[in-house]
Amino acid sequence: MPFIEAWTMLEEEIRILHVSKDNSPEALMHEGIILYKSLLEQCSSDEEKIAPLNNEERLAFVEMNCRTFAAYRQLQELFNEMQKKIASKRAILNRNND
Repeated sequence: MPFIEAWTMLEEEIRILHVSKDNSPEALMHEGIILYKSLLEQCSSDEEKIAPLNNEERLAFVEMNCRTFAAYRQLQELFNEMQKKIASKRAILNRNND
């Protein structure tokens, strides 16, 4: 999935910035937030919205604290949960098509 692949590369860069503590990961975190929002939009329709539990609150936390390691971890978890939800939805759709 292109969103997950893009996040995987971006995530590594953000992690390195947090470990090195030389530069702020803020710009890369904003890229990650935009990528996550694009993923949410791609996975939503008029009939159904796929999103992790407490998505809005958690995403607001990430946006307000994007320089912190805690926000990075929260964004990481949001992507992980979306990946699981997408896999679950695909499994259900495949089962219904068989």
